[in-house]
Amino acid sequence: MPWHTRSFWIAALAVAYAAVAGLWATGGHGGAWVALLLPLACVVGWRLTAEDRRGDDTLDPGARSATRLTIAGASLFAASWCGAGTPGFVAGENLGAALAALGSLWALARIKPLGGLAEPSPSARRLDAAAFAALFWVVAATLPGAAALFPERTEGLDPLLLDYATVAASIGSIGVQLFAAARLAAARRAEIGVAERAQAALWLGSIALAVGLLAAAARVLPPERILPIVVVLASLGATFAAASREPETVLSALRLTLATTALVAPIALGVVYVAHVRPGLAGPVAFGAAVASAIAALVARRIAHRMGPGSGRLLPALEAATRAAMTPDPEEALRAALFELRGALGQGGEPPLLYRFFPAEQVSVDRAGFMHTKKAEMPPRLVALADAEPERILRIEVMHAVSVRKPEVRPLIAWMEDNHLSAVSVVRDADGPIGALTVPAGARVAPSTLADVRALRQLSDRLAAVLGVSSMLSRSRERELVARGERDRVEEERARVSTELGRVEGQFEAIARGLERKARVAIYSPAAQAAVQRLEQLAALDVPVTLSTSPGIDVVAWAALVHLASSRRRGVMVIVDGVDPAEHDVAKWQDRAASPLVQAAGGTLVLLDAHVLPELVQMRIASGLPSDVGLVVALPGTVDSLAASGKLTEALADRLGDRSVALPALASRGEDLSLLVLEALTRIGKRLRQAPLGIEPRALAALVDHDFPGNDAELEGILLRAALLAPADARALTLRELEAAGFVVPPGSERRARGTGPVPQPRRKRTSKTR
Repeated sequence: MPWHTRSFWIAALAVAYAAVAGLWATGGHGGAWVALLLPLACVVGWRLTAEDRRGDDTLDPGARSATRLTIAGASLFAASWCGAGTPGFVAGENLGAALAALGSLWALARIKPLGGLAEPSPSARRLDAAAFAALFWVVAATLPGAAALFPERTEGLDPLLLDYATVAASIGSIGVQLFAAARLAAARRAEIGVAERAQAALWLGSIALAVGLLAAAARVLPPERILPIVVVLASLGATFAAASREPETVLSALRLTLATTALVAPIALGVVYVAHVRPGLAGPVAFGAAVASAIAALVARRIAHRMGPGSGRLLPALEAATRAAMTPDPEEALRAALFELRGALGQGGEPPLLYRFFPAEQVSVDRAGFMHTKKAEMPPRLVALADAEPERILRIEVMHAVSVRKPEVRPLIAWMEDNHLSAVSVVRDADGPIGALTVPAGARVAPSTLADVRALRQLSDRLAAVLGVSSMLSRSRERELVARGERDRVEEERARVSTELGRVEGQFEAIARGLERKARVAIYSPAAQAAVQRLEQLAALDVPVTLSTSPGIDVVAWAALVHLASSRRRGVMVIVDGVDPAEHDVAKWQDRAASPLVQAAGGTLVLLDAHVLPELVQMRIASGLPSDVGLVVALPGTVDSLAASGKLTEALADRLGDRSVALPALASRGEDLSLLVLEALTRIGKRLRQAPLGIEPRALAALVDHDFPGNDAELEGILLRAALLAPADARALTLRELEAAGFVVPPGSERRARGTGPVPQPRRKRTSKTR
């Protein structure tokens, strides 16, 4: 609330004291009673100048304080003026007029700019005018104050001296105010809205001075009484012009004041003159003057917009162009608006131009009203500066005013001068600037007032709706072409990546099939068939698979079989050997790039001898296994037995479950053994002699009867050693090479080995047991 501020209480108490003193000194005169209401003026003034917390505060803090000082001074002057007219009250009047004058000069120096390139110079914010005006009022307020406080010491003081001091201070103060307003209008002429405020202060002060001088000449009041009133009125007018939140309000009030004064002032002065010359006709003349003043007030509103500064010489033409742009057809609306604007700016000079950004082209209208379009672009920096200006309009005089402090605008000034432009108005929609409307430099009139600038902004906003349709279609087409190009590029990239991914996946699958080949060589025995069928079923379910293996079995081949039977067969198969110390590093399993859990993404993770891995690594595998990674674990026993013995963590055991498949040993694959021997000898022969190597029936019979506790590894080792010991020209291994390689013939097959018993034949491949 405004009465919570200390300045309010000081002002209100001072005004109230002057009002009470005047009431006491006059003995209850009518005017003194009215003065008791003047503290309410402080309440109203403080409320009107309160900070606007709902949005951007357009009032400078210094201008707010200056306005309150002017209101307090005017209220003190009015309260003292209603007093007895003694030196004490004259001192109060002069003090109030001084405060009002100083407040108005302070407010003029603190007019808040609207923003943009133009900024107020330090000289425009100086308070030298207020300090100079204070010198006049020091004497005018001190003399009557001394006469009131020290009557004995000031008996010889001539009363005319007080009147002369008041008149001199009033004339000097009003002169300083008019000069300060004129200097401000010249110093900040490039700022939209500021020059209008300064001109309004100049006009209002001039009107008050002219009316005051005429009233003094007509002897309405003595000069020492009328001139302080002029100062107060001029100060209130200047403060209103400087501190009003909206410049248009100031201009409207100024034009209305000018029109009313021009019509009513002669009538009022004529009534005063007739009343002095013919007192008997005062009544009828006053009644006639009241009727004439009422009629003048009605007429004043009609002619107010044609008088005073800021009336907008370009305003009618811009309004006509805006109305022309209301045509439903966008092209016709654009043509009509540019034609109306060309007629207002002059037919002999350069026409106004409309730059369209989407597509980049320049639109103009010739004298006959035909529209022309050509390819042209406007500098993006110029558009950005204009878009940041008040009302989104950039004038060349503003750029000239800041060219010394901001040299980056000089190339833009040169571009505007080369194209004979005086102003640029940005046309934009919700997405951003879509065009720019230019005003030629050789025009008969140019947007120089706030009314002209806002009218040009209104025309630009209307043209935005016109350009919006065509520009929207053009931008849509451009975006469509860009999107199509981007889509084609993405499709090409997708095809390339898909091809590369297919090649890599094919490589992964080929490697897995190479590893699986040993498990698929011979699966005719019931044990092998049962194992393969169970593994393929579990692989189709995408669940962890546990391989219960015996020493010597090729676990990697069986893990590859599970991998290829799953939905991730085209992914990578990562094999981790639990016996390898490098796999015991917990940090490796937690690394985002080197962890096997990350490397196996989209494929299968194979853990050999998982029970040998550290407990932390097992827990990391159980908790961090991604959902898109399959898991195959090879263990030398069942999950339950290993978990019970503490070799397998409970978390990993729970993750594996009871889906364990026992891999068949060679002892249970009698039907497959002969084919396994022949396949192994074929590979060994080609590797060592570049030709397949066979085996004699008696040697094969001995191998079939052997239990092979070392399984695949033992069989491979025996055959390899025998092949190395065989003669270079031998085409088949004999029992002699097997015995030389360390093979011990089973006791039951010795008689058959000497040829006294039947020789077992290898089981032929049955066509019903295909893969």
